[in-house]
Amino acid sequence: MEKKSIILLLAVVIVLSGCFIGGQYLFAHADSWITAHPTGYTDQNPPPDTTSVVLLTGEDFAKHPILRDLIEHQRTATITEDPFVIMKLSGPHISKAEAAELIAAYHSFYSGYLYWNGVYYSLAQMVT
Repeated sequence: MEKKSIILLLAVVIVLSGCFIGGQYLFAHADSWITAHPTGYTDQNPPPDTTSVVLLTGEDFAKHPILRDLIEHQRTATITEDPFVIMKLSGPHISKAEAAELIAAYHSFYSGYLYWNGVYYSLAQMVT
């Protein structure tokens, strides 16, 4: 094979690889997000007695560091393990396993709240 043919073949491979990687980045999207939003209930206006409340402690934040970010900074975390999604979307992200652990431990579909610093929060997972 000639030197020009080898260079041309190498250039084609590089361009196609770049297109593939660029396409992966361009079309990367998260499947779901997790957030902890204030419910409007406070110490002065507590939720009904029929609901369960988890009193968060430093131990909860040590076990799940993302929980502090969700509650104290009112952020939403992307649930993904895809490196293209992580590169494309700024902000916190967690794995699917960690999200499942958070939901299992702290979410009870409108019948439970998280309590921290005088405010009641609800943990929610949004799926697209």
